[in-house]
Amino acid sequence: MTETYVDIFPWNDSFNVGVSEIDQQHEVLVRLLNEVASCIAFQRADINLDKLITELVNYAVYHFETEEKYWNEMLPASVHTEQHKKGHASFVNQVNDLKQDINHLPEDVWLEKLLSFLASWLASHILESDKYMALLVFAIKSGMNLEQASIVADDKMVKASKETINVILAAYKSLSENTIRLMREIKTGNQTLEKLIEIDQHLQDAMDYAQIGRWSFPYNGKTADWSVQMYRIFGLEPDTEAGPETLCKIMDEDYQQAFYNSLQHCFATGEEHHVEYPIVRPKDGQTRWIECRGKLIYGNDGSPLKISGFIQDISVRKENEAKVSQLAYFDPLTSLPNRQLLFDRLNQAIALSERNKDFYALLFIDLDDFKTINDSRGHEYGDILLQQAAIRIQQCIRKGDTIARFGGDEFVVVLSELDKTELKAAAISKQITHKILLSLSAPYEILTQQFDSSASIGIMMFNGSQISASKLMRQADIAMYQAKKSGKNSACFYDPEMQNKINLRIGLERDLRIGIKEHQFELFYQPQVDNKNCVIGAEALIRWHHPKQGMISPDLFIPIAEETGLILPIGHWVLETACKQLQQWQKNSQTAHLTLSVNVSYKQFRQVEFVSQVTHLLNEYQLEQGKLKIELTESMLVDKMEFIILSMQQLQSQGVQISLDDFGTGYSSLQYLKRLPLSQLKIDRSFVSDLEKDANDKSIVETIILMAKALSLNVIAEGVETLQQKEYLAEHGCFCYQGYYFGKPMPIGEFESLESIKSD
Repeated sequence: MTETYVDIFPWNDSFNVGVSEIDQQHEVLVRLLNEVASCIAFQRADINLDKLITELVNYAVYHFETEEKYWNEMLPASVHTEQHKKGHASFVNQVNDLKQDINHLPEDVWLEKLLSFLASWLASHILESDKYMALLVFAIKSGMNLEQASIVADDKMVKASKETINVILAAYKSLSENTIRLMREIKTGNQTLEKLIEIDQHLQDAMDYAQIGRWSFPYNGKTADWSVQMYRIFGLEPDTEAGPETLCKIMDEDYQQAFYNSLQHCFATGEEHHVEYPIVRPKDGQTRWIECRGKLIYGNDGSPLKISGFIQDISVRKENEAKVSQLAYFDPLTSLPNRQLLFDRLNQAIALSERNKDFYALLFIDLDDFKTINDSRGHEYGDILLQQAAIRIQQCIRKGDTIARFGGDEFVVVLSELDKTELKAAAISKQITHKILLSLSAPYEILTQQFDSSASIGIMMFNGSQISASKLMRQADIAMYQAKKSGKNSACFYDPEMQNKINLRIGLERDLRIGIKEHQFELFYQPQVDNKNCVIGAEALIRWHHPKQGMISPDLFIPIAEETGLILPIGHWVLETACKQLQQWQKNSQTAHLTLSVNVSYKQFRQVEFVSQVTHLLNEYQLEQGKLKIELTESMLVDKMEFIILSMQQLQSQGVQISLDDFGTGYSSLQYLKRLPLSQLKIDRSFVSDLEKDANDKSIVETIILMAKALSLNVIAEGVETLQQKEYLAEHGCFCYQGYYFGKPMPIGEFESLESIKSD
């Protein structure tokens, strides 16, 4: 598509005078002027030029009426208002004079003269006249009289450098005078380098003043075209390669993806590329904010050619916005978000929890006996205590959580994305709450005096939008008062049932630590048999003999052990106990042939010293090769694959067999599976339990057996409970089984008496 539009007066926010209605009308005038310039430059036959010029003039008159009404209201009976009004009248008179010239001048000359006048007058009107009037109004609004306001306005206009403004006005005048000539020469191929240089220099002057840089980026390519101002604004050397990669090296990484997405969206849809991002200038280390805009340019065949646009340093604007935001949304004493910002963030958290299905928590924190300190020692002490408490709470929460001062001595924390299961999410929130309680109960040093304090915390879990922010606050507040009634320096969940669950979990974690110290664990052994029902090995299964609760299932305590890191001492104990047992079996001819499988957790296997620990146990108990079998789950193969393979190879070289447990339920790929030094695949019980009636399970089991054969791996089926399951597996080539059909897990005394298992 051929370009038919030119920005003789490229608008940007630097031309705003600060009065919204007037700025909007200025932008419309600029657009109309650019349409007139485009119509002249490209000789648009489809547009009535006379009508377009009349529309521009009529709108200018309408704009003058708006301005005069506003300035009269703000500056009544002012000489400045009268002078400004005379300027409007002068514009109308000059336009009328130009209309008369059309009969005496060649058309091209007349059009150039008209365009030059309109562009230079509009630039002067905005940058000088209207900006000066706006400065007067703002000064008077701040409480000054007209004389004082005039001095301030004159001073600011001087600081804005009238000389530089004049350069811009000259640039626009020169641009307008040459627009028709240059655009026609481009069409005819007669453009000269000297004219381009001349016009470009004027444009550079204007851009330098406004801190604007020009750029373009091709549709197919990695190198951009940057103007001199781009390098100055970015603080880069002029010989630095221009392009997105260079820019991203100085751009904050949190904004880089949005920048690339906007470029791609512009190329794909033709919509404007518009982003804002912070950079750190290599030249001086300053952090600057950049606004970037660009439009898609098409080639003659209608395909995307490039994006062309401008950047502008908007750091001053961002600083002003930050100051306004600080006043509106942050507590002046603690610099924390205030109540208004808290509710905004809480509503966002409610919406996010519904979208990502995670549980969140709201903590309502009240400082115990704060009023006593505040009344007895004075507000100065109370304010410092509040500031220190805010810092302590901030140090206890995670990045992404929100802390706010709700009012008085009350703080609110929003804990985000805890977990998708309510119990685990509540456990995490309880841990963070406990840290906050400990931190807030530590002594405070205030103006050389020491104070003791504490806090009461109410906890409200939420997930989804079924509850409003205000109701969440009320319920967390209720829970806080329940905590205060229970003796202060404590926390309470709003839901009593959840409180009981959390107490149970915390109790289990405490007892688990005691159980490790007091050796309350025992290994049970589940037989593994061959097709003739002869016992060929066993899997070691841990059991916890709780002194009060009796036997506790691993399903309850293993997840807690993994979350807290207690799985490491437990896992080492299991491994060492299994090696001791293998040593005993080796001494007995009836059990010397047995293998023993040990489950190893993700955290345990990922330890750098794990292989050396196993090596030490193999040597200490003088175990024969092939007797110890380590079972790993597929979920361990998600990352650090090279480290996993190396560890497995080192173990295999010492005669340790590696079995892949729960096969078919994880994430391993065939590409990695063929590289793993495995000895055995273990068919997960979920595929065996419905084997007699589920055709999909049958297909999966058959595929696993065939795959194991192709990879020369042994295969064992887990969870075999019926004769029909065993017969089906045997028919398709699986001859090793484990499950209650062959005997439940049993203590070592019972297990060692087994030679074979008879199944009727």
